[in-house]
Amino acid sequence: MAISGDGAAILVRDLVAAEQWYSAKFSAVTVKEERFGTDEVGLAFYDPETVDMSVTTNPDKATDGVPLFDSNNITSDHQKLEAQGVPVTPISTDEAGARFFRVTDREGNQVEVCQTADSGIPLAVRIGVFALGIAALVAWWWLRSHR
Repeated sequence: MAISGDGAAILVRDLVAAEQWYSAKFSAVTVKEERFGTDEVGLAFYDPETVDMSVTTNPDKATDGVPLFDSNNITSDHQKLEAQGVPVTPISTDEAGARFFRVTDREGNQVEVCQTADSGIPLAVRIGVFALGIAALVAWWWLRSHR
């Protein structure tokens, strides 16, 4: 899975079981950091140096709202989670063209997995297109000012 999280802390009752569930379902690895203490566990999906989310038994550390996970391939991620028996909603599309679905974890918490309209385009390509646009504007300006 090519997923990254928004750093949210999800409130759970059973810290060990939640850590195991997110590790198994999202291929997350546990990140041990002193800041988490004994009531929170950090999890990384892609880069073990970057905490994408955490699970906590402390309501004061929990994040309000539905956590958001970014996906590079929403169809594949949906299929993989569904094949593991994870409760998922059908994939929907919002007004901006972002595709998303919701996951319900073992304790009933919901997480939204989203792929924005341009997230399937590699960053280098997006930067290149932007640079070409800037170059075209500069050329247009130069031609107009040097007539």
